[in-house]
Amino acid sequence: MGEFSTGGYEIEIKEVIDVGSSILVKVEKTYPGRGCTTTEAFSQPYHIIKLQKIEKPVTFRTSVKVRICD
Repeated sequence: MGEFSTGGYEIEIKEVIDVGSSILVKVEKTYPGRGCTTTEAFSQPYHIIKLQKIEKPVTFRTSVKVRICD
C-alpha cells in the first residue's frame, strides 16, 4: 500500500475470484478519518495470502473505506 507518515492505515485482500481467463483480486484499503487517533510513526500496511501458482493474468479491484472516528 506504500508508506504513510502515521499509523491507522490498513489493506486487506477480501476475495480472489477465478473469472475464467483471468483472476480478479478484490482489495480494500482503509484510511483514518478526521478525528481518528493514530500513532506518530511511519507505517507500511500490507496483507499477504498464499495461493497456488497462477498462470493467468491478475487484475486488482480496489475499494477505499474511511474509518469514522468522532
